[in-house]
Amino acid sequence: MSREGSHQILFLVAFLVSGATLASAQVATPAPTPDGPEDAVSPIGFVSCPALTGTDSTHVAIAWSEGWSPRESTLNLAVGDPEGSFSYWASSIVGEARIEDLESDASGAMALAWAKGRSHWVQRFDSLGHPLGDRLFLKLNGRVGFTSDLQVIAVSRSAGSVTVALLDSSGHRRVATQVPDRQPPTTLQLAKSRSGAFSVVLVSSEIVIAQFAKTGLPTSPPKLVARTRSTHTYYSAAAAMDPSDNLTVAFQALSKQVGLPRGDVIVHTFDPTGNVTWAYTLTNAAPLSNLAVNSDGQLMLLFVDNKVSFGRMLQIGGAGSLSDNFGLTSPDSDLDLTGCPTAIATGPDWVTAWTGGNEHQPGAVLSRRFAGAAQRPAASSLTTPGPGPGPAPPASVRRATPPLSPSSAWR
Repeated sequence: MSREGSHQILFLVAFLVSGATLASAQVATPAPTPDGPEDAVSPIGFVSCPALTGTDSTHVAIAWSEGWSPRESTLNLAVGDPEGSFSYWASSIVGEARIEDLESDASGAMALAWAKGRSHWVQRFDSLGHPLGDRLFLKLNGRVGFTSDLQVIAVSRSAGSVTVALLDSSGHRRVATQVPDRQPPTTLQLAKSRSGAFSVVLVSSEIVIAQFAKTGLPTSPPKLVARTRSTHTYYSAAAAMDPSDNLTVAFQALSKQVGLPRGDVIVHTFDPTGNVTWAYTLTNAAPLSNLAVNSDGQLMLLFVDNKVSFGRMLQIGGAGSLSDNFGLTSPDSDLDLTGCPTAIATGPDWVTAWTGGNEHQPGAVLSRRFAGAAQRPAASSLTTPGPGPGPAPPASVRRATPPLSPSSAWR
């Protein structure tokens, strides 16, 4: 089924300017406020967690799947200037596909990876989102992703180890490294530097990191970061790299018991040789969703608590938070049920994306930009949410028209 002439999908693009600088790390900045236009169209039903990429905040891309149900979903790619408009393309129905990675290189060209079971596909696009060449098909038990220069990373599980490989354009291994892992990972996280270096984070009852150069060769031995011996807890983790190839990993042990889980979020930053250069603990936090690190060494942590997405900012190397919790949608928004927040850093700035909806409008994809600390507006234009982990009153969102129309379809 082609996207042309079919349903419309909600895609909301907005801007935020964040309060992300302080004279003292013990005093939190006010919450961010929106700045700039938005676009909106109507959704249908199922909308997956989005993937996000961009080399600067004026040219970004967001991928997601949507449909009347997960089994009847299409893949979607939206590309554009957040200060202008977005064009988007859709695939034919692909069924229960999960998006694995979306990455762009310095020219703006992109690559998208998605999977169903152990089957994985890679599609490349130009900077405008037009498909390039045929899809690459891969069969493996693991995950597929990309370096920042669009080399394909294949992370495959096997008994007692995980193999991390860089592939050529035909899907053959160019270089591969085995990472010992005593516990089969339940989640494989990828973190990428703009230099082409990358890291793999194995998440199970242990947290293991493996760091690699652009060549695909390890820069240090694999490192055990954390381990839980409790059968009643599990780990959640997120990771990102800065332009100097330093890796920041945040992890959280959450209870498997019924109820809303909370737990301390422990953040470690590692240099390219695996040495810990900074550690921080955020106590009794809501479930961790994602993180990003900008070129100024500022860390954005994203959480979801009781279907509300929000963020908090830290300075790597600092002693405390740069901001109180700040929300992603406004208190009066009708899309108040949010989830799956993700973020990328574009120099000192950030772009975020998440899903939103309500009982009448179940699925939407939303995005906002946060400007760096140097561009923070006057404090009088901001409001301060309550301190501490947990959802806070979010900044306002302005709706815009008209709806976007799909430009073409790819299969």
